[in-house]
Amino acid sequence: MSEERTASDTGSMLSAIGATLTPGRLRAYATEEIPSDLDDRLLQVLSVIERMPPDERVATGNRLTRTIAWAFRVFAVRMATRAVRSGDSRFIAFGLRALSLQTDSDDPRDFFVAVAPLFQASELVGTDPRPLFDDAAGFASSQVSDFIRAFPHRPLEGRRLQDFGFHMEGTGPSFRFVDDAPSLDDPVVRETLKKLPRRD
Repeated sequence: MSEERTASDTGSMLSAIGATLTPGRLRAYATEEIPSDLDDRLLQVLSVIERMPPDERVATGNRLTRTIAWAFRVFAVRMATRAVRSGDSRFIAFGLRALSLQTDSDDPRDFFVAVAPLFQASELVGTDPRPLFDDAAGFASSQVSDFIRAFPHRPLEGRRLQDFGFHMEGTGPSFRFVDDAPSLDDPVVRETLKKLPRRD
C-alpha cells in the first residue's frame, strides 16, 4: 500500500469516526463496556498509522481534530484497563501510541495525565514499562511522546495515579481505571501540573 493511499485511508477512517462523536457520545465512551465497537475502530486506525513512516505519523497527529484527539485520550485509558483485565501488555502499547499522536494539542498536559494509568497497568501486568514507553515515544515526535519516554524514570512520588486524576476500582473483569476529571482547583493536581513540561 502506498504512503498516499495509507494517509488517505486514515483520513477517511478518522472522518467517519469523528462524524459519530457528538459530545454526549464521547462522554459515554469513557464508561462503555470494554471492548467496544469504537475501541475496535480506533485500533484499526492505529494499525494503518503504524504502517506510515514517522514523519507521516506526525503529520497525521497534526491533522487530528480536537474530538478525535480526545477520543484517542479516552481510548488510551480504556486500553490500560483492558491490559489489566487481559494481562496483555499489547494494549498498553496501543494506548501509549494513541497518546503519542497528540502533536498539536492546545495544552498537552490534558494528555500527559493519561500516561499514568498506562504506567500503572504495566506494573499490574508485571511488564517492564521501559521498552513499551520507549517504543511509543518513537512512534510520533511530540511533547506527549517526550513525556512518555521520561515517565518510567520519574521518582515514585511523581508517578502516583491519584496525582494525575485517576483511581482504580473493581477486580477481575470489572476492573477499571476511572478518570476523576482533575480540577486545577485541586492543590495536589495544581502542584503536580506545575512540574510537567508545557508548551511555550
